[in-house]
Amino acid sequence: MKRIFIVMLVASLCLGAVAQDSGSILGNIGRARELAVAANSGNAAAQADLGWSLANQQKYDEAFQWFQKSASQGNAKGLYGLGWCYDTGAGVKVDYKVAWDLYVESASKGFPDAQFYLAGAYLQGVDLSGLHIDKDPARGVEWLSTAATGGLAIAQKTLGDCYKIGNGVRQSYIDAIEWYRKAADNGYAPAFTSLGARYLNGEGVAEDFNQALYWFRKAAAAGEDVDLLMGKSYYFLGERGKAISFFEKTRIKGDVESIRWIGSCYASGGLDLEQDLTKAYQYWRDAANKGEYLACVYAGVCCYQGVGTAVNHKDAVSLLLKSFDLVPTPIDEVEADYYRSVVGISSKILSSCYRYGRGVIPDKEAEEYYLGFAEKYNVDETTVSQWVESMTRKFQE
Repeated sequence: MKRIFIVMLVASLCLGAVAQDSGSILGNIGRARELAVAANSGNAAAQADLGWSLANQQKYDEAFQWFQKSASQGNAKGLYGLGWCYDTGAGVKVDYKVAWDLYVESASKGFPDAQFYLAGAYLQGVDLSGLHIDKDPARGVEWLSTAATGGLAIAQKTLGDCYKIGNGVRQSYIDAIEWYRKAADNGYAPAFTSLGARYLNGEGVAEDFNQALYWFRKAAAAGEDVDLLMGKSYYFLGERGKAISFFEKTRIKGDVESIRWIGSCYASGGLDLEQDLTKAYQYWRDAANKGEYLACVYAGVCCYQGVGTAVNHKDAVSLLLKSFDLVPTPIDEVEADYYRSVVGISSKILSSCYRYGRGVIPDKEAEEYYLGFAEKYNVDETTVSQWVESMTRKFQE
């Protein structure tokens, strides 16, 4: 729960730090003097802004005093700043209950940051010394909607996330996109990534890989890490060589999924890449050895069928059994159908191995166990053959 407090600290400092305005040094000094004069004359808004300016300079004792003065006049931003002081121990002893009460008062007066804080508290629940708030997603979304309607970009993006997964509200990609667009219009970079992902997956909009790239490029320019998503976009556009260049960036960072994607690029080739099944198998096997679920299945099928490597039923069984230990639970809702088909493929091959003693000692009980999964997901020998053929089909424009 403490993470929410820190997120709000960052958001508030960005919103309240008047000393961070662009302009010349002399201009900033001039504005700082004007702010100090206004604050000393009793202007509550100026007192709150001066508090945040001092907090940015880590002058917490002084910041606390100015927040107190602003809050005493009922200023929403000052109330929030004072709550932040009690929340973080800036210039005063930590008191989460007092902080909560101040946040509530600030939110009730319409301050979006405070509203967003309350939303996060109800969405995740709070259990801190002297303060316990039960998790209440529906109430969290109410506060989140208020903050988002008030124009707070991070709230707009977060509300989009709630609609995307159905947290505290009915699931709706269309509503999610609406809020992502509002956040994007406000220049919030994470919303660029979220919009691109919707176009990449065809969620709430028609699948459009060029549109996905448009948003991912904007996200990248704003400092978002979207190399994996860029790679996927180029993959589906058939530019597999370019896709690999992005997957390699994420592979270097330790992302195992990107290794599997490189293998998939070589499995079918592309507009700018020659098909190479041997390399495909090598990358899939590498990803499988590192614990990537789908790569275990792909590499296992290769060993079973002799795709890009020699037939090795023992390795096939080992890899497919490993995939069962790694299968996502609960299965991602968006890709549930695909994952079920992959589990069915693995199960059908394993049932055959246990039936005919391919790489293992024949075992009737094991055969029937895995056959049950294959039948549940409607996978037979023909399905396996078709799946392997599609997995390794050479790309054609």
